[in-house]
Amino acid sequence: MTIFIDTSALLALINSKDEFHKSALNFVKQYHPDLVTSSWVIEEFISHLHARYGVKEAYNGTDFIKDLKALKIVYLDKEKLDKIFSIYHEKGSSRISLVDVSNVVIMKDESLKEIFSFDRQFASVFRLTVLPD
Repeated sequence: MTIFIDTSALLALINSKDEFHKSALNFVKQYHPDLVTSSWVIEEFISHLHARYGVKEAYNGTDFIKDLKALKIVYLDKEKLDKIFSIYHEKGSSRISLVDVSNVVIMKDESLKEIFSFDRQFASVFRLTVLPD
């Protein structure tokens, strides 16, 4: 099983106090998915840890990413950026971020139908299968 992993799932996996921590761990233990993400998601993840918990937790986040065995990181080129910006102008809102749109573009390019996330707008706005359900 190969799925895209969003920032919310990364945060849930690393933070034992996150409301979705147990659900995220159970999902990974049950399915052992191969994960795809973007450099933007990683930046958002580390920035969130730094802003909310400080530099030590941000360092822990970088170690966590380095230790993920089955993780493919996609980097954005000009062609992907053009698609992302176009869709963002159509769908962007207070609920839909530029990173969210980039996730959708990468998923399409990688032929992925499922996203490991706790942000339900991926289902309601983009009609993606959000796991765990």
